[in-house]
Order: sequence, then C-alpha cells, then structure tokens
Amino acid sequence: MKNRFLILFAALGFLPGCQIVASRPATPAAAVTREQLEVEPVPADERYFLLLFGSESQPKRAVLTHTWATVVRVPADGGAIESHTISWMPKTLKIRPFAFQVEPGVNLDLPATMKLVAEDQERVTLFGPYVARPSLYRRLLIHKAFLESDAIGYQGFDLIGEAGRKGNGSNCVHAVTDVDPLYGRAGYLLAGNGVHATRYIRNLLVRRGSIESDDKSNHDWLISALGLDITAYYRE
Repeated sequence: MKNRFLILFAALGFLPGCQIVASRPATPAAAVTREQLEVEPVPADERYFLLLFGSESQPKRAVLTHTWATVVRVPADGGAIESHTISWMPKTLKIRPFAFQVEPGVNLDLPATMKLVAEDQERVTLFGPYVARPSLYRRLLIHKAFLESDAIGYQGFDLIGEAGRKGNGSNCVHAVTDVDPLYGRAGYLLAGNGVHATRYIRNLLVRRGSIESDDKSNHDWLISALGLDITAYYRE
C-alpha cells in the first residue's frame, strides 16, 4: 500500500501536465455548439433547471466522495416535469483510486444515488436549483446517452493510466464536466473531489452563462417535486 501511495503522489506531482495531455472521451455532447442546441425555439413558459450535488464522508476519504448533476425540464403546458441525472460510478459501486485501468461503469438515477451515498454515510451538499439554458439541458442528455451506451468505462483517477492514454474512461467529476465543450480536462485543473469539485463546476457554469446564480426566484418547489425533501442534505 505504501508503494501505491508513492506512485499516486508522483502522479500528482505531474498533474498539470497530465491534465493537458490526458485524452478526453469523444462524447458527441462536445461536438455541438450552443447555437445548434438552441436553434429549436423554446415555448415561452417552458423552463429548465440544474441541480448539482457533492457528497463526502466525515472525515473525508476519496473513496467515499461523489459528484453528480440533475437537469429538469418543466413543460409549458403544466405537464409532469422531466428530470435526468448523470451520476457515474463503477458498476461494482466501489471506487478503487489506485486502479489505473478502466472498468465497467454505470449511470445511476437520482434516487439510486441518494440511497447509495446515504448507505455510505456521506454528507450531501446541494447546489441550486439554478435556472439553466436549454442548451445545457440538451447537452447533458446527449452525454448521458453516450455514457449509458457503454462507450466508455469508469476510472477513479482518469488523468493517467488507461483512461488518460485512450480516452475510454472517466470518473464521476469528469462525467459531468465532459458535457462542457469549452473546458477540457485541463480546464478543470486540480478540481479535487466531492463538494469541492462540485463547487468548482458550479462556478465555471456561472462564468460561462450556462446557469443563473443570481436568480432570486424561489425554485425550492423542485426539491419536493424530485423527492428530495425527505432526504438529509446541506444547501449552498
């Protein structure tokens, strides 16, 4: 185990270089522009939202951290809301930070994710809900379909090893950030994991104008609509 820590620390010492050269999965979500995604007009009363989540154990352990995102569409006709989640995990649901080979991955829905982190006694922090651009909603759906097609697998530390060389794997953080066509792996430099990584993603999405962080409207009704009002979590 000591040798594995030394290997990881050595890799971290070269992390900036690794992030610049690490291969990013060829998700079709990164190949379309915002203008292409928003060419279809949106009904005046149709709304889109983003909720970001970060979880971690207390005290924090890398194997007990997670980042995931849920987008919501509220139809103009008052029909049932649509929600979609990217919550990328190894199929075993056990994170192996020192495994530098890609393993089968699975995308969990929101209830399954909340159940998993609760069982692991992780503290959940919710960022949002934020008003989102239609393009962000549509782009996340494209990337979700890519993940669920088994096009790539899971690798906890994906900047080196098989995922870094071949672009055929991703951890939970990059499974969310790969939706962003502008910032590649180098753009999320030293984002960390858990709540810190989720906060970093939120800040970049605000900077890009993909979500409205200064919106003062009360969107907390979404929390109840998604079944989150019975779950213990923190807000930011």
